[in-house]
Amino acid sequence: MQESIQFAGLTSVDPLELWIEQQDFQQTLPLHLYSQGYQAMMGWVGYIVQRVFEAYSGLSNPLLQSAIIIIDEIDQLLHIKWQQKILKVLTDFFPKTQWIITTHSPMVVTGLDQGQVIQLHQHEGKFIAEANSVDLWLWQYGDVVRYLFEVSPEAPKIREQQLLEKISAIKQLPEQTLIQQQTLTRLEVQLDRVQKSRAFVDELYAEQQKLRAKEQELEALITLLSQKPTPH
Repeated sequence: MQESIQFAGLTSVDPLELWIEQQDFQQTLPLHLYSQGYQAMMGWVGYIVQRVFEAYSGLSNPLLQSAIIIIDEIDQLLHIKWQQKILKVLTDFFPKTQWIITTHSPMVVTGLDQGQVIQLHQHEGKFIAEANSVDLWLWQYGDVVRYLFEVSPEAPKIREQQLLEKISAIKQLPEQTLIQQQTLTRLEVQLDRVQKSRAFVDELYAEQQKLRAKEQELEALITLLSQKPTPH
């Protein structure tokens, strides 16, 4: 995974206990004390290497031979940065292997070539396989989520609009019951949290919110001044 680690020794065969040295931090620990991601990666990659050497035992470099490997949910237990690296690492290490991989992680497919990603759609009881028609080299996380995983980026906007509509409906009532007043307070708190959350990651929206706040202050000031009696 392009990290500075190496085997530091084998202290037990049964039960198996391997020690790993992480050179960046100058520490040596048994493998079972590392994260599940480390253990999972070393486990299944090691198994693949073993199977390739068994299949091509008579050749000098089995890792350069052709192979087909299927992995389901490759992103499981992997840190996000590993998810983004994993396919490049595997294709570099096993250059003549065809990989058939499933994933629910957008990070795994970022940067892939045209035709390397197959989307499965279900339509009228049938599955339709569709390959990506363009390279994903410059796609951001949000692009992958929207176009390949079909997750709408409009969800925060829709939630905000729904809260605004509910708040407006209660405020337009000629009289409000105690329950409606409590509901209004709760909705306004939710709206404030939704708007702050959205503004934190959307710079343009944050500036728009600041302008709206200034407009409301100005409107309140105009209303206050208009209510004052005019001196004669």
